[in-house]
Amino acid sequence: MPIITFKGTVKGAAGDLMFMSISGPNHFSFNQGFSSSFTEPLNLIPGNTYNIAISAHTQGTFTFDAGGTFTSINPAVPDQFNGKTNESYALVV
Repeated sequence: MPIITFKGTVKGAAGDLMFMSISGPNHFSFNQGFSSSFTEPLNLIPGNTYNIAISAHTQGTFTFDAGGTFTSINPAVPDQFNGKTNESYALVV
């Protein structure tokens, strides 16, 4: 199984958070909140689509990216997010 690495940084006031939720086949579920820099490597099964939900509660900015061997991520992830946001992505491994 390929390792997909999710990375990001939350830059804001104390208490600012970004939540990442990933769901996929066979009841795969990953849910985590972050308040600073993070790196999360996950083993994901090739040939499957994983749904990624990002929710940020920040007065500053945050970054989020996925790296590793995968087919696609849609829509494209912007270089930076500003403020509060809720975004969803489809990651095909």
